[in-house]
Amino acid sequence: MKIYGKSLTEIFSMLPWAYKAVVIMGSAFFLFAVPYSLHFFLTLGMVSDKVEPIAFPGLAQNTRGMLDPSVASDGKIAVMAHTTTSLININGAPQLSAEVNLERATAPCRSWMTISGAGFAAKEDADVPGMFKGDPPLNRGVWRYETPAIVYDPDDPGREWKLFAYRYFWNGDEKTARYYSMIVSRTASRPDSNWSEEKWVFAPNTKWPPDPFASLAEHRLSEISPELADVVFYARPSVVYVAKQKTLFMTLSAFTTASSLPDRIILLASIDHGANWSYRGVVMRATDVPKMGNYTNSTGGNLLMFNDQLYLALVLGNAVADGLGTSIIPFEDVLNAKLKRDEKTGAPVIVNHLPRNSMQPSKIGGGFAAYTDMCRTGMMISEYSDIRSSFQIFKTYKKPLDK
Repeated sequence: MKIYGKSLTEIFSMLPWAYKAVVIMGSAFFLFAVPYSLHFFLTLGMVSDKVEPIAFPGLAQNTRGMLDPSVASDGKIAVMAHTTTSLININGAPQLSAEVNLERATAPCRSWMTISGAGFAAKEDADVPGMFKGDPPLNRGVWRYETPAIVYDPDDPGREWKLFAYRYFWNGDEKTARYYSMIVSRTASRPDSNWSEEKWVFAPNTKWPPDPFASLAEHRLSEISPELADVVFYARPSVVYVAKQKTLFMTLSAFTTASSLPDRIILLASIDHGANWSYRGVVMRATDVPKMGNYTNSTGGNLLMFNDQLYLALVLGNAVADGLGTSIIPFEDVLNAKLKRDEKTGAPVIVNHLPRNSMQPSKIGGGFAAYTDMCRTGMMISEYSDIRSSFQIFKTYKKPLDK
């Protein structure tokens, strides 16, 4: 190719050195930009397999940590519910507050967008009645929300999305928090609008929490089954919808006055989309923990669906850490709350274990997990990191079960 009888090489040789530098740098830029652009567009939507915390850019700037993920999908979008902690002032002292936020994503869940107006917002309260008749009102505190469960129920038109959480009153006293607690829920036809008013679903009995709260709950679990008469509060709801059985299954961590850790994990079922619940039995007890290995405690567990099978994702711990990761245990008979157990020892059978993910694991540890096939990021697991001094939710790129 010639321009005015001169080749490109001849024209280039006639240029001043400054112009030659511009041509060389511009040519180098295009040589880099073209392959980079091709790589970018060809890999758009793909994700790396680096284990790292998930970013939630839509949360408030005073957010201290995120934990306890729960994920559900309608086949088009994935919705994550998680506990969010922040620092607020209560009775003249800084205290951690907790509430529930919702995030949404499309496959492969590369990024999450916070859904405003959804979830459960923490509420300050200075007019909570005393524990017993005649007692003065409690000190000013805040109603916290933790350990959420999000579930998609396609067979309940107008209430397809269901959100549950553990609610309790916090004024700095742990005994008060346990006494003033319940399981609550909200529903919506779409995750980004028209969530119902909060509904109080479960209380332990007619005395816990004190009047008028217990009477406002739809169900008192001691009335559903006398086997639950010794339970004083419930936490960590986990809910899945099994389409084949058209049934909602829920696990709850049940606590007695004997220990600060769960005494047992129970299973409930509903065949009418949560209007009524039946007690299916005890999934596991605290006495099962040492049978499963070098463990001394369990802080609870949650339900996971994988390959159309239901599993319990259990968090076990010992002197090293309160939570040593996620232990996956299959159900043998869901309707009767029976896990698969070793025939000789009676211990629940752990078919997979996912260790902690933080580069600097803490004594608190973690392991509460969520999973949906829609997200190529695999199991999403919360853990307290000593690097950040807060809870984070990690994307692990691991499935509940290896091949």
